Amino acid sequence: PGARVGIVQNLEWIEPASDRIEDVAAATRWDGAFNRWFLDAMFRRGYPQDVAAWYGATAPRAQPGDMEAIAAPVDFLGVNYYTRRLIAHDPTPRERSARAFLSAKQVYWPFVPRPDFDEWEIAPEGLYRTLLRVHRTYRPPCIYVTENGTSFPDQPGPDGAVHDLFRIRYIARHAAAVHQAIQDGADVR
Repeated sequence: PGARVGIVQNLEWIEPASDRIEDVAAATRWDGAFNRWFLDAMFRRGYPQDVAAWYGATAPRAQPGDMEAIAAPVDFLGVNYYTRRLIAHDPTPRERSARAFLSAKQVYWPFVPRPDFDEWEIAPEGLYRTLLRVHRTYRPPCIYVTENGTSFPDQPGPDGAVHDLFRIRYIARHAAAVHQAIQDGADVR
């Protein structure tokens, strides 16, 4: 009694690599498969029809009562956010995976920072946009940012301490994005 119950989703801000219709469609599919597939089911009692149509016969089939169970009321939505994805159409996928099935691939702008060994771009504006989108589109009772972070090849300095300036800046910029989302109306706690 009195417990607050919610769920956590890993969400990403998805953008098309260009305004070409193929890239916009690929980004929409990627967003549908990795964000809307879960959020729509939780808050709207159904899978996104565009994604289900793209998957065709391979799409999961809901049994009677499944969607009602998935859409059970929650007290909060937790958001794990790490990165933004820049998505382009890929007419010739070279692997058998969900990403290849979407005929989409991630590309990178050379001027957006990311750790040398990591595919996660540092894009705090994506967290801001994700929080506002979730608030405005799905209206969960409240949103918690439950995970956020990045990895850098930290090394101790001459004094033996790790002076983690990159990560400190990363967290500060993401905290500022959360603050701005709250200022703009998102119920983030």
